Amino acid sequence: MKRFANLLKRPDDLRYAISKGAMPFLRGLVWQLVRLRRPRMFFLGGRTQFVAAWNLRFEGRVAIGAHSYIETSAEELVVFRNGVTLRENAWIQCRSGLNARGLGLLLEERVYIGPNAVIGVGGKIVIGTGTQIGAGVSFVAESHEFHEGSFTTGVTRRKGITVGPNCWFGNNVTVLDGVEIGAGSVVGAGAVVTRSLPAGCVAVGAPARVIRMTGHIGKENPECLTKDRT
Repeated sequence: MKRFANLLKRPDDLRYAISKGAMPFLRGLVWQLVRLRRPRMFFLGGRTQFVAAWNLRFEGRVAIGAHSYIETSAEELVVFRNGVTLRENAWIQCRSGLNARGLGLLLEERVYIGPNAVIGVGGKIVIGTGTQIGAGVSFVAESHEFHEGSFTTGVTRRKGITVGPNCWFGNNVTVLDGVEIGAGSVVGAGAVVTRSLPAGCVAVGAPARVIRMTGHIGKENPECLTKDRT
């Protein structure tokens, strides 16, 4: 109510909120009613395609931007918890044709993912509460193995990706299969994360390497400042 009262005091902000949210809210409401779901605060951008939506569960307010592709045919439920935002042109794929389904995807509360995200679910992907991710991120929870002289023979590995709570990602970060990123970590723009990162670190580069720690973690684990984690 306080936020609404503040909007009433600022007409330009109120007009912006209406133009930004009214149609996505109505679109989200219709989407839920058509699928016989209990209506929630769901904001849905135009020209978004869903595949296997029966396997997608919302647990509170969710926003998905326009021109997104959301394919959720996974072994487990794909879950978006309260406060999740996926900006425009998000691409989520849990299955390629009739190939094996990915394991699952969990976006915890208040996860924000910027425009043009690519989330390829092979192994399970979990992104922790409050994590903020810039535009152009790629999560690739599957890797092709070299087999019989080629990477195209269909031999794959699926370990999954885990991102702890309250992490921060710059634009155009790529995270590869098998990576775990500890709570409160910062990943710089353009980084390619090929190996796991400790909690409370700052990592940059391709491949990403830790350049410093934040808070008490760096003091307790000074070796993280010099150890090559790439």
